[in-house]
Amino acid sequence: MVGDHYTLAQVLEIGPVLVDTCALTATLFGGNPRREELPKHLEVFTPHLSHRKVYFRPGVIMEYSGTKANYPRDLCRVPKSLDKQPGFIGEIARAGCVLQFSPEEQLIYEMHDERMTRLLSGMRGNISWVDYDLLISASVFEQNGGASILSIDHPFLNSWNAACNRGYIDPEKIRFFIREDFDQFRRAEVREDPTLRPPRFPK
Repeated sequence: MVGDHYTLAQVLEIGPVLVDTCALTATLFGGNPRREELPKHLEVFTPHLSHRKVYFRPGVIMEYSGTKANYPRDLCRVPKSLDKQPGFIGEIARAGCVLQFSPEEQLIYEMHDERMTRLLSGMRGNISWVDYDLLISASVFEQNGGASILSIDHPFLNSWNAACNRGYIDPEKIRFFIREDFDQFRRAEVREDPTLRPPRFPK
């Protein structure tokens, strides 16, 4: 289910990326860094913020900062004065990398949201609200060449794989990369499995 290795710069050559919280703070092989190591761990993203191709959804921001959120209501709501916060959160806000949709894009989001919910309703499995939002958000990019999701979350990977198998998303347009090491990402390949069941979303 995994393919070639890429650096973040090489992933960005394919198109924009949406970063999951776990890929922001950890790697598959290195695990979670110690608190004092976290700033260095984030350095792989910093040089690319000005290019406006690395995006973070509000749910990821809230999850990363430890802010209490009411899901799914807060998934699209950007916390106030985000650009005035210190550290990495303020930096990505000032760079314009917190992904918000225009009214037209929000309609596309809601269309994909309704379709995904209907398609996967009642199926076995599990996916968090934040990961669900990332999957739908990536779909908004589909008409413009797509987007890549960066994560190390295996249930999320399985959910993406299930959506590909069900024909909901095109894996050439909605790509999935696993952050294996500091600047090493491996592209996931669809595992064709007729017995695989799509995820059930939380209530």
